[in-house]
Amino acid sequence: MKLFLIRHGETEWNALRRVQGRTDIPLNKRGVLQAEAAADYLRHEGISAVYSAPLSRARDTAGRIAGASGAGCVRVLEGLTEINFGGWEGKTDRELMEQFPEHWGDWNWVLDPQLCRGIGAESAEEILSRSLASLEVIRRENPEGTSVAVVSHTMPIKLVAAHFIGMPVSRIRGMLLYNCAASALIFYRDGDVSLERWNDASYLRGLL
Repeated sequence: MKLFLIRHGETEWNALRRVQGRTDIPLNKRGVLQAEAAADYLRHEGISAVYSAPLSRARDTAGRIAGASGAGCVRVLEGLTEINFGGWEGKTDRELMEQFPEHWGDWNWVLDPQLCRGIGAESAEEILSRSLASLEVIRRENPEGTSVAVVSHTMPIKLVAAHFIGMPVSRIRGMLLYNCAASALIFYRDGDVSLERWNDASYLRGLL
């Protein structure tokens, strides 16, 4: 199976560098254009099914991909949703630097469940666990040899990719991932997994 992992298109909060997390912010005009470009990019990849996180920015991106691919209805899986950022949501980079200097200076707080609970956020372990559970559902529902698109968010996509290539979670902050960029994992019959592409934004020229 070839699994395309697509980050949702841009929102106004992305443009303002304001933390979204579970806050349901819709695509802005650029985000819609990005989603349409991603749909066109995937049109000839033989996508047979499209899955999405439940937030509207992901569902709207996924809907365009499904429409272009002829894959039918989008299947929404709760486990694909973005990190719950707790007390960080709605705040800008500058506000976070001022209000949470220790957390901002060392993003490895996501590895410590106790620190996460201190700001009401999810830990990396919790996000990865639910994301992998969703991927198991997808693999059960789609036969070998198919191509499937999954539209999700930064943290689930980074954590899943790092998991399958054996990258320490402490390094995921260095993994650049643009809005609506495409990554892809290939699952082989023998159980091996390859990261076939990462953060491909070649089709987003002028839209980043």
